[in-house]
Amino acid sequence: MPVDDATATVDRFFRCIGDIEAWLGSSRLQLNPAKTQDLWLGSKCQLLKLVVHDVQILTTSVRIIDSARDLGGVIDSGLMMSDHVTAVCHSAYYQLRQLCVIARSLSDDAARRSSRPLSRATWTTATHYYVASLMV
Repeated sequence: MPVDDATATVDRFFRCIGDIEAWLGSSRLQLNPAKTQDLWLGSKCQLLKLVVHDVQILTTSVRIIDSARDLGGVIDSGLMMSDHVTAVCHSAYYQLRQLCVIARSLSDDAARRSSRPLSRATWTTATHYYVASLMV
């Protein structure tokens, strides 16, 4: 949608949410506005022109956010994936720190024998996780 049509698009979105709530209600399900996240997708220049910062979802006003987690990936409003890369690096770094905890619990002889295969397995797992998360 063009930036000038943002208000009309939000009104149309509000009506769609009402239809979704009715459809869910027919199956005895509920939409939880407290867990709903909204974000605009577009270029940085276009996003700066937007004047709509809150969206009405049922009876709750939901603030537009810059990034959201969905199916294990982090999507940001500019589709730059910087938040996703940060989250993956944080997770990989956490896994690598766990090696120190494991190494401290091993005897010196066992640590020497198992540190190389253990670190290689962790590095391989972290690398595969990173590559798989980029494909999301």
